[in-house]
Amino acid sequence: MNFSDQTLDYLSLVRQEISRHERSILRLKELESSLESLIREGPEIPSPPPSAGPSSPPVTKTPPDLSPPPSPSPSFLTPISREASADGSIGELAIRVLRSEDRSFDLNEIAERIRSEAKVPDSRDLKNAVRVALVRRKGHVLHEGRGLYRLATFTPS
Repeated sequence: MNFSDQTLDYLSLVRQEISRHERSILRLKELESSLESLIREGPEIPSPPPSAGPSSPPVTKTPPDLSPPPSPSPSFLTPISREASADGSIGELAIRVLRSEDRSFDLNEIAERIRSEAKVPDSRDLKNAVRVALVRRKGHVLHEGRGLYRLATFTPS
């Protein structure tokens, strides 16, 4: 089989994959429109009539047949390292470690201190979560080399 034939076979497979994705998109659009119509036709909560008395904030009650909205909980879409721990976010915990001493810390040391001092959620890669958290705090943290971070100190100009 020469290169031209291989390319044509590959092109055929790509076209099949594209049409499969197009069918999936159509199914998702149908689902979206049916959900939108359900929301539009859903139960409506009547608004209270205006009162003639002094102005007070309106009181809204949840009808007995409707349950209150669920509280947000971590889903499979939320990375474990982004969930809040009892002691604060991973970034706050890393800043706390950097504040403990006036020197550079490497990522392994920061991650180990966080594990030992705080109740952090299990992370598949706590070291990487710390690195990302410190990179996002550029104004507060100095990157002093490969894996070395230090708390930026304020120096008057």
